Amino acid sequence: MLHERMPGSMVEPAYLEHMAPDFETAAGDLIARGATAISIVPVFIANGGHLREDLPRRVAAFSAIHPGVPVRIAPPIGEVDTILGAISCWIEELHRP
Repeated sequence: MLHERMPGSMVEPAYLEHMAPDFETAAGDLIARGATAISIVPVFIANGGHLREDLPRRVAAFSAIHPGVPVRIAPPIGEVDTILGAISCWIEELHRP
């Protein structure tokens, strides 16, 4: 969907554990393809341990290797009002007779 909404953008999924590619691999691939900045959009419901501790530590290590490439971490989707509104609408739809 993002490729359709943002033609020409470079989008790669990445995972923090148990799945591939990991953040470092996906971000490295984006840089190899010409990305000059990285935006991370955490698809998490809340700002738990992964987002408070693991991700910032990994981003700092990555940034030390790629100092000229800024990395931005957006808030987790579960803390974005428009996402919470969409979830509320979906739940409401599920419970309509």
